[in-house]
This record gives sequence, structure tokens and C-alpha cells, in this order.
Amino acid sequence: MDYARVCSILRNAVSEKLNPETGEKSPAPMTQKELDDLIKNFDKSLVLKTTDTAKTLILKLEEFKSVIALSAQNRTVYTICRYVQELAQEFHSFYNSNRVIGDDKELMNSRLGLMEAVRITLKNALDILAVSAPERM
Repeated sequence: MDYARVCSILRNAVSEKLNPETGEKSPAPMTQKELDDLIKNFDKSLVLKTTDTAKTLILKLEEFKSVIALSAQNRTVYTICRYVQELAQEFHSFYNSNRVIGDDKELMNSRLGLMEAVRITLKNALDILAVSAPERM
């Protein structure tokens, strides 16, 4: 993945999203300043080869901040519930199509880190909803 491709993906993070179901606009996951700082400090050696499912999962994780803001602003708790379901679906797709434990330690560590980010995000979302999350299933 080259620098220009990463920048084009990240530029989507500063645009508002329109929910086709409700017609509501959700705020961008990051501000233009946050994006500019990220691009300025970009180190392409940190970007690992990822699959489309990993990219989709990462972008879904980025939406969490805007989903919480939108839910609080509009007092619509169901948006958090829908987000949790969508994140779980994206994680399921990622997990089914990628081998997490493998010989490539760098790739394995990045995928384990992504799994940990999903776990933390799901726990935080469920805490907001006052739902307990089991440690194991």
C-alpha cells in the first residue's frame, strides 16, 4: 500500500456519512487537523500488507467515535446497538478469512492488535449500553 492510497482512504474519515436508513448525517470520525497530523507523521514502514476484510474492520473501528457522538446528540441509543452488530459482523468476516496465528510474527502481532482493538471497542460500546460482556464464549 503506498502513501497516496493511504491518504485517499484517510480522506474519507473527514467526510460526513449519510445513513441511508434514517437519512441522518453522522459526524466525521476525525477532524481535518487530526488527519493532517496523521499524514504528516506517516511512516509507511508501519503499514503491513492487509486484506480487504482487515481494512474494512479498521474503518469500522474508526466510526466508533462518530457513532457515540451522533447517538448522544440525537438521543438514539439504537445507533450504538446497530454499530455493535455491524462491528461484530466485520470482525467475523475478518476472522474467517485471515489466519491470525502464523509464522510471520510481525503480521501475527498486527492481527492480534487488531483483535484487541475490536475487543476493547465492543466492551466500551456494551458498557455504554449497560450490557455485560463475557470474558470467554
